[in-house]
Amino acid sequence: MNFRDTKFKIILAAALVIISAVLLYFYCSDSGKDEVKKTPTDRKYTDDELKKLIPGEIDTMLFSYGIKKDWIKDGKIENKEDKKTEKANPNLWFAKDISIPFDLTTIEITSTLTNLLRYYGLEEQVTEDPKTRNVNADIFFTKDSMKKTVANVKLLYSDKIKRDAADVCLIINNITDYKSNELNDALNSTESYSIVLPLTNDKSDIQSTILNSKKDFLLKFSLGNEEDIEADFKTGQNNIREWKTKIKSVSFEFPKTGGAIIENPIRDYIFEEKIRNEFQNGNINTYKDTLLIRFNSPNTEEKKIYDLFTDIMLRTKNGFNNHIYLLNLTPSEFAFLDKEIINIKKRGYKFYSFKDLMRKINTPVLKIEEEKEPKNDQGTKADSLSGKNKTPNKIDKTKK
Repeated sequence: MNFRDTKFKIILAAALVIISAVLLYFYCSDSGKDEVKKTPTDRKYTDDELKKLIPGEIDTMLFSYGIKKDWIKDGKIENKEDKKTEKANPNLWFAKDISIPFDLTTIEITSTLTNLLRYYGLEEQVTEDPKTRNVNADIFFTKDSMKKTVANVKLLYSDKIKRDAADVCLIINNITDYKSNELNDALNSTESYSIVLPLTNDKSDIQSTILNSKKDFLLKFSLGNEEDIEADFKTGQNNIREWKTKIKSVSFEFPKTGGAIIENPIRDYIFEEKIRNEFQNGNINTYKDTLLIRFNSPNTEEKKIYDLFTDIMLRTKNGFNNHIYLLNLTPSEFAFLDKEIINIKKRGYKFYSFKDLMRKINTPVLKIEEEKEPKNDQGTKADSLSGKNKTPNKIDKTKK
């Protein structure tokens, strides 16, 4: 490796660190602000101080919903005489015209805006256009009985903008590390995620708990040669009856699984196809493990979860619409994830179980196939994510 290549890699790595830091700053700066500002402050601000402070606070709040800076404009009003737009009342502290996408409800923003303004002793009077659903908010001092407007915010729907967001599936890979109470806490989460089900006899109690919880679960198997002790399915003529019997048993025991993940380190694709077909005969869809992002972080606890959120946002900015993560999380890391996930969901990210995400991804494919070739039965849900059919959404298959 020459000096030029080394220098380039250092610059590239530094750029990625900076991008991650910026994204994490925006994420962390927004996290928890709603909770902090429920109680009005006792501090007395001057009008000049509020005039400078509030606009930036509102922008930060808007960024937490994935609203971009260039969607926030200085407010305009229409001059009814010549039908031209001009700057809003110069006597106001500020006026903002904010474009928002249709997947974001105005009530989400106005409720947070109300919280923010009350902290500083202000309120807003909100009116909504019944046709466009656009919102106008006149801001005034809480103690002002005349409700004199000091600032104005408009939320204007636009079909020309879209937030940087994606569909995400999180799969917990190490649930066997959880104690009984930690396992129950995780299973009682209202968030959507999936679990790799342990299949060994010594984990039957954990297996039973997961199955009774009705959480989405996956089965994970590895392929190997005859001498590979740890492989779930081994090549060779002498092993055919063994793996067929095992697949039949698994299909009978776990018919409600979200699918089976197949790891193929030996790259024997003919053998893999035989395994997949056998699972398909048992009505279980199979997926290549290359579909999964194997997330790793040098950090632990809270920092690890922030690294995960940053990774999700970076991959989204790179154009991927769907992310499927295989995660090893400690119980405390899972608890923090479960608590903080609301902040990335505010940006428009949607979280699904594996089964639901596969259903969402494959539905358009199946409809198109039915319209074009009604009698074609070669394309299955499993195949569409295993390299046989293309999907309409860009899926991040990058291992990390």
